[in-house]
Amino acid sequence: MPHEQAICQPDSTDPVVMALLSYLGRHPQAADSLSGVARWWVGEDSQFDVEQVHRALERLVACGSLRRERLADGTDWYASAEPSPPAHRCLH
Repeated sequence: MPHEQAICQPDSTDPVVMALLSYLGRHPQAADSLSGVARWWVGEDSQFDVEQVHRALERLVACGSLRRERLADGTDWYASAEPSPPAHRCLH
């Protein structure tokens, strides 16, 4: 099961994962659909396509960094697994 283990660890070499984690670090209360994440979290002028963003989101859900909720209309909604960053992350 090494493949499953690799999926459950955020890949610090994956630029999409890093862009998403960076955005969440600045906006810990952010929540959006796939299209909203692709547009606002990584930017509509980014070099990442929607499929790359979707794979990165699913990887972060699998490892517990994000949570995914399905809305009544079937849209998946992504948000940080933690409602706010722990206090030690806010201290410099």
